[in-house]
Amino acid sequence: MIKEKDGFSLIELLIYFLLLSIIFTLSIIGFKSFTREAEISNGVRTVIAALNTARYSAVSEYEKVKVLQNNNDIFLQKKIDGDWTTYKKFKVKGELSVKFNNSPVFSPLGSVAPLCSVYVNNEFKKYKSSISMSGRIKTVQIEL
Repeated sequence: MIKEKDGFSLIELLIYFLLLSIIFTLSIIGFKSFTREAEISNGVRTVIAALNTARYSAVSEYEKVKVLQNNNDIFLQKKIDGDWTTYKKFKVKGELSVKFNNSPVFSPLGSVAPLCSVYVNNEFKKYKSSISMSGRIKTVQIEL
Protein backbone atom coordinates (compact mmCIF):
# COMPACT_ATOMS: atom_id res chain seq x y z
CA MET A 1 0.00 0.00 0.00
CA ILE A 2 1.31 3.44 -1.01
CA LYS A 3 1.01 6.19 1.54
CA GLU A 4 -0.27 9.53 0.22
CA LYS A 5 1.82 12.55 1.05
CA ASP A 6 -0.04 15.36 2.84
CA GLY A 7 1.69 18.80 2.82
CA PHE A 8 5.40 19.54 2.84
CA SER A 9 8.15 17.87 4.79
CA LEU A 10 10.18 19.74 7.38
CA ILE A 11 13.25 19.79 5.10
CA GLU A 12 11.25 21.31 2.23
CA LEU A 13 9.90 24.04 4.50
CA LEU A 14 13.38 24.83 5.87
CA ILE A 15 14.81 25.15 2.36
CA TYR A 16 11.90 27.39 1.34
CA PHE A 17 12.41 29.74 4.31
CA LEU A 18 16.18 29.77 3.81
CA LEU A 19 15.80 30.86 0.17
CA LEU A 20 13.16 33.41 1.13
CA SER A 21 15.41 34.93 3.81
CA ILE A 22 18.37 35.15 1.38
CA ILE A 23 16.24 36.96 -1.21
CA PHE A 24 14.87 39.30 1.47
CA THR A 25 18.36 40.13 2.80
CA LEU A 26 19.70 40.92 -0.67
CA SER A 27 16.75 43.17 -1.42
CA ILE A 28 17.29 45.15 1.81
CA ILE A 29 20.98 45.70 0.95
CA GLY A 30 20.06 46.86 -2.54
CA PHE A 31 17.36 49.17 -1.21
CA LYS A 32 19.78 50.83 1.25
CA SER A 33 22.31 51.61 -1.49
CA PHE A 34 19.49 52.90 -3.70
CA THR A 35 18.27 55.28 -0.99
CA ARG A 36 21.81 56.60 -0.36
CA GLU A 37 22.25 57.28 -4.07
CA ALA A 38 18.84 58.94 -4.31
CA GLU A 39 19.59 61.09 -1.26
CA ILE A 40 22.81 62.57 -2.66
CA SER A 41 21.27 63.03 -6.12
CA ASN A 42 18.40 64.93 -4.52
CA GLY A 43 20.87 67.09 -2.57
CA VAL A 44 22.85 67.98 -5.71
CA ARG A 45 19.64 68.80 -7.60
CA THR A 46 18.50 71.05 -4.73
CA VAL A 47 21.79 72.99 -4.77
CA ILE A 48 21.64 73.40 -8.56
CA ALA A 49 17.99 74.50 -8.36
CA ALA A 50 18.86 77.14 -5.75
CA LEU A 51 21.74 78.49 -7.84
CA ASN A 52 19.69 78.54 -11.04
CA THR A 53 16.80 80.24 -9.25
CA ALA A 54 19.18 82.92 -7.98
CA ARG A 55 20.59 83.50 -11.45
CA TYR A 56 17.20 83.62 -13.18
CA SER A 57 15.77 85.90 -10.48
CA ALA A 58 18.68 88.30 -10.88
CA VAL A 59 18.18 88.45 -14.64
CA SER A 60 14.38 88.59 -14.70
CA GLU A 61 14.01 91.14 -11.90
CA TYR A 62 17.14 93.08 -12.88
CA GLU A 63 18.64 93.16 -9.40
CA LYS A 64 21.49 91.40 -7.61
CA VAL A 65 20.76 88.13 -5.82
CA LYS A 66 23.08 86.73 -3.15
CA VAL A 67 23.29 83.04 -2.20
CA LEU A 68 24.11 82.15 1.42
CA GLN A 69 24.52 78.77 3.05
CA ASN A 70 23.97 77.82 6.69
CA ASN A 71 24.32 74.12 7.51
CA ASN A 72 22.06 72.42 4.94
CA ASP A 73 19.94 75.50 4.25
CA ILE A 74 20.50 77.70 1.21
CA PHE A 75 19.12 81.25 1.33
CA LEU A 76 18.53 83.62 -1.57
CA GLN A 77 18.74 87.29 -0.67
CA LYS A 78 17.98 90.61 -2.37
CA LYS A 79 18.98 94.08 -1.34
CA ILE A 80 16.01 95.92 0.13
CA ASP A 81 16.62 99.40 1.56
CA GLY A 82 20.38 98.78 1.53
CA ASP A 83 20.24 95.48 3.51
CA TRP A 84 20.35 91.93 2.21
CA THR A 85 16.97 90.32 2.96
CA THR A 86 16.14 86.63 2.54
CA TYR A 87 13.27 85.98 0.16
CA LYS A 88 13.63 82.26 -0.58
CA LYS A 89 14.98 79.21 1.27
CA PHE A 90 16.04 75.80 -0.01
CA LYS A 91 16.51 72.87 2.38
CA VAL A 92 18.92 70.06 1.50
CA LYS A 93 17.41 67.00 3.16
CA GLY A 94 19.10 63.89 4.43
CA GLU A 95 22.43 62.94 5.94
CA LEU A 96 24.43 65.18 3.60
CA SER A 97 27.14 67.77 4.01
CA VAL A 98 26.83 70.95 1.92
CA LYS A 99 29.71 73.44 1.83
CA PHE A 100 30.05 76.68 -0.15
CA ASN A 101 33.53 78.18 -0.41
CA ASN A 102 32.04 81.67 -1.08
CA SER A 103 28.69 83.44 -1.12
CA PRO A 104 28.09 84.16 -4.80
CA VAL A 105 26.21 87.27 -5.92
CA PHE A 106 24.44 87.00 -9.27
CA SER A 107 24.22 90.23 -11.25
CA PRO A 108 21.32 91.33 -13.46
CA LEU A 109 23.42 90.30 -16.47
CA GLY A 110 23.59 86.70 -15.20
CA SER A 111 27.26 86.78 -14.24
CA VAL A 112 28.51 85.94 -10.76
CA ALA A 113 31.17 87.28 -8.42
CA PRO A 114 32.99 85.94 -6.50
CA LEU A 115 33.47 82.59 -8.18
CA CYS A 116 32.14 79.74 -6.08
CA SER A 117 32.34 75.99 -5.66
CA VAL A 118 29.76 73.95 -3.77
CA TYR A 119 30.53 70.53 -2.32
CA VAL A 120 27.76 68.04 -1.55
CA ASN A 121 28.73 64.71 -0.06
CA ASN A 122 27.71 61.81 2.10
CA GLU A 123 29.91 58.99 3.35
CA PHE A 124 30.00 57.28 -0.07
CA LYS A 125 30.03 59.99 -2.77
CA LYS A 126 31.11 63.58 -3.23
CA TYR A 127 30.01 66.08 -5.88
CA LYS A 128 31.44 69.49 -6.75
CA SER A 129 29.36 72.16 -8.46
CA SER A 130 31.36 75.05 -9.87
CA ILE A 131 29.90 78.37 -10.93
CA SER A 132 31.72 80.07 -13.79
CA MET A 133 32.04 83.81 -14.16
CA SER A 134 29.21 83.77 -16.71
CA GLY A 135 26.94 82.08 -14.13
CA ARG A 136 26.93 78.60 -15.65
CA ILE A 137 26.95 75.65 -13.29
CA LYS A 138 28.96 72.49 -13.86
CA THR A 139 28.67 69.49 -11.55
CA VAL A 140 31.12 66.59 -11.38
CA GLN A 141 31.59 63.64 -9.09
CA ILE A 142 34.96 63.65 -7.34
CA GLU A 143 36.78 60.85 -5.55
CA LEU A 144 36.54 60.63 -1.78
